[in-house]
Amino acid sequence: MCTDSCLDKAVHFTILTAGLFAHFRDDLARLSWYRFRNAKVSLLLNKSDPALAMFIGNYYFGGSIRDRVFLGRYQLAHIYFMENQSENALSEINKEMQVNFGNGRALY
Repeated sequence: MCTDSCLDKAVHFTILTAGLFAHFRDDLARLSWYRFRNAKVSLLLNKSDPALAMFIGNYYFGGSIRDRVFLGRYQLAHIYFMENQSENALSEINKEMQVNFGNGRALY
């Protein structure tokens, strides 16, 4: 039978484990992908590493997803423009013009 001190230790252990899990969540996601190629677990654990998510997507879709999404670079340029990141916006809109020259919206 567990005493009060035993329950206190169990609670402390649970809190410590949860805190460590939350802190190292992205590291566990990268480990899961690069070591075991487990995309489901990696994407489930991935909290703040968009590069890992893009890498996994590129792995499964055979190259850059951005280039194959219709008007994807245009939309990304629009987001950069709205966030006041004009250099990134200009770079993305130029790439959109190379891939999809007929996109009249990209001219504006």
